[in-house]
Amino acid sequence: MGGEHRFSVLGANVRQGFGITVTTVYFIHDESGTQAQIIEFLNPFYRLITETLNFSFENLKTKELYAQIDMRLETTPFDFLLIQHDGQLELFDAEKRRIRIDFDGDRLNYSRKVIAKDPFLRAIGQNRKNVLDVSAGLAIDSIFLSQHGHNVTAVERNPLLYALLNHAKDHSENLKKRNVDFKFGDAKTFVQTLKSKDDFDCIYFDPMFPDKAKSALPKQEMVLFRQLVGSDTDAAEILEALLKTGCRVVVKRPAYAEPIGFKPTNAFESKLLRFDIYENYK
Repeated sequence: MGGEHRFSVLGANVRQGFGITVTTVYFIHDESGTQAQIIEFLNPFYRLITETLNFSFENLKTKELYAQIDMRLETTPFDFLLIQHDGQLELFDAEKRRIRIDFDGDRLNYSRKVIAKDPFLRAIGQNRKNVLDVSAGLAIDSIFLSQHGHNVTAVERNPLLYALLNHAKDHSENLKKRNVDFKFGDAKTFVQTLKSKDDFDCIYFDPMFPDKAKSALPKQEMVLFRQLVGSDTDAAEILEALLKTGCRVVVKRPAYAEPIGFKPTNAFESKLLRFDIYENYK
């Protein structure tokens, strides 16, 4: 999105057809010129309701914003509300839980400091410059890797998250200085399209943690995030597909959890997290 941006679709699963529950997304947009691309991208996946923004976000109080949301819920019930305004794209659910991705302003998530002997960076390996992140999510780990010299291709399979990621990238000054590329599609489909395992030096996989794990996200934001991405019940299946590439694979797990399906060849661990490493599994 943005002036020259076009959505990149890789193995998208269009969720239409008999017997499938359709999710309703209410999209309130300004006239910034990118709304048509967002609508075109999201339309195959959701029942999309669009409206031109008719209120200002300047000095808008939270209760006033909630009143705008409630007014629309009363007339047109929806599952998710997407609001485009002032260079921002924000996502709400019907309970007013909120996600906004801001690569420049959100320093807590996107300007993390490196701890001594960081287990994540050690697992990836500083010399492995080209990294494929097959579970982009909010791109917190992808951005962290890019800050430390890695070229990152991040794949996200949820259409709303992908829209948020691309919009945030198009409006980020920081990412103009780094090599981060977002792709829309399924991890298994993406790796099957790789011409060679040498396309990437390392593949990173961060499936959703069990409920016991402490999240870096605020509680309400995490609830909304889980609504979007689900529980990753196909994590073992995805890992099997990744291992078939013959590439080094790093899987993020909570420290207390067992490995996913296969015994890793190595691991780096902190108090809360473990990064399982798989090599030569092809």
